[in-house]
Amino acid sequence: MDRPVRILVADDDAPTRRLLSAALSLEGLYEVVTARDGAEALKIYHDSPGFDLVLTALAMPAMSGFELTEKIRALGSDIPILVLSSLTTDQSIASALEAGADDYLQKPVDLRKLRAAVAELIDRYRSRRAARPAGAGGGAAQPAGGRREPVVRNVESGTFVELTSLTDTHLAERFQRFAERALAMCLSDRERSELRLALEEIVRNAIEWGNQNDPTKELRLSYCLLPDRITFRVEDEGAGFNPTALKDPSVDPQAHIRERRASGKRMGGWGIFLAKKMVDEVTFNSRGNVVFLTKYLRRGGSIAGAVPAPPANDTAVLAAPPMPQRRTTRLLRKTTRLLRKEDPRFNAAQQGS
Repeated sequence: MDRPVRILVADDDAPTRRLLSAALSLEGLYEVVTARDGAEALKIYHDSPGFDLVLTALAMPAMSGFELTEKIRALGSDIPILVLSSLTTDQSIASALEAGADDYLQKPVDLRKLRAAVAELIDRYRSRRAARPAGAGGGAAQPAGGRREPVVRNVESGTFVELTSLTDTHLAERFQRFAERALAMCLSDRERSELRLALEEIVRNAIEWGNQNDPTKELRLSYCLLPDRITFRVEDEGAGFNPTALKDPSVDPQAHIRERRASGKRMGGWGIFLAKKMVDEVTFNSRGNVVFLTKYLRRGGSIAGAVPAPPANDTAVLAAPPMPQRRTTRLLRKTTRLLRKEDPRFNAAQQGS
């Protein structure tokens, strides 16, 4: 019989501890242990190993949630850490990523979102553990020196975040979750869902097509959040491709599928098409192994700020309207009907949105 799923909750507010414990223990799925601050939580973590998730507030006496997260990561553990905070600035969210957290929720927490986030993190964690070779430890799966901690800094009244690691889907997912949290106050639910799907497709392309799932190759992910826009940058170490030679598979989806099959290739060619439909600009470098996705942030029904200057000479702009307009996804739903049956990657991305 599998052991129970264990969660360590750290919060200096007693009513909040009781609420979180009751909410997570309600259906008998989790065994919850609580701590009054980060110092007590760290002691429990040391003395009673075998937790599947740490849920911590950020602002606590004795030891903050930031410090607790850093100390657990310093032990080499990749246990999922979910932080809760009343702070909603992009800087505080980025700092939680920098400390080593896996997700970030705002207080007062929506219990449905909390349960969903906890279930997702635990499921992914247990899947990673099950996939490890026999005898492998519980630490991070990256080889020594294969991962650099996220870089977070202020830039032009905004926040720049960069994460560099060897090819690792777990770290890519972590980066995407935090980027989505930073956009919670800037985009509608639908826009966030579309942006998530676009970013997932581009990152997956970088891992599968660029780096060929090679764990020795490097993946670099970054975003710059400014008052009027967010720009993502995804770079792989692959050979790249000619972005100007891309075909639009939506013109004739059946012909696209036949062509891929005839050439012996697995399904593909849709990731960039999806991204172009869901963001305002898609830009590549001349080599084709670096892609930029830009989404303009609308506040009060209008686009904030001015349109950016044209990119440098070594880039090829695939979609750069002078004044980006809201794009409909009706064409996307119509032209990708066949792909839903042919490509399990597309189905997985849709279900995760």
